[in-house]
Amino acid sequence: MRRRRGGRGNGRRFLAAVTFVPAILTTSGCLGLKDDPKLDASLRRYRGEGFSVGYPKAWARSASDRRAVPGSLFEVSTAAGSFDILTYWGRAQLLDDVVSDFLRISRTQRGFQLIGQERIDVDGSTGYRVRKECNGCIGTSSQRLHTVDWFAQLKNGTVVDVRIGFLTEHYDFSIVTSIGRSLALD
Repeated sequence: MRRRRGGRGNGRRFLAAVTFVPAILTTSGCLGLKDDPKLDASLRRYRGEGFSVGYPKAWARSASDRRAVPGSLFEVSTAAGSFDILTYWGRAQLLDDVVSDFLRISRTQRGFQLIGQERIDVDGSTGYRVRKECNGCIGTSSQRLHTVDWFAQLKNGTVVDVRIGFLTEHYDFSIVTSIGRSLALD
């Protein structure tokens, strides 16, 4: 018959249990911590306050730090297109207002054509994806532009607009799809 040793080893067992419980809860999703969506190899992750999204890693920031889209939070570009993040603050129900205003202003652009507008799920929250074409000036010449915007409202009430635009002949469906899948809210 073995003799019980009064509590020896119980401390280690308790510490082991305390150490493993958070790991088990995290992997099962109980602590609210989550992994970012996996990025396509062509993307790099941008982390904003309350969200993250992938952007084309081969695209560069402007050397002059001058923004092509005034007021953008983040911007990278290439000769074929640009990627921008904009934010809007305000009252409740702002998401629908921002998308409505965006479309109203877009309709005033020369050669505007709405390709698609749809409600989407962004990590369990309502979002929108808007695709459009319009005429825009690049340098001194007018070009046909194709843009895709993803809109989502963050927990703090801010609306984020993730925009990628291409010269129409350079539109890249695979980049657009990868960026859309990478958008995550905290």
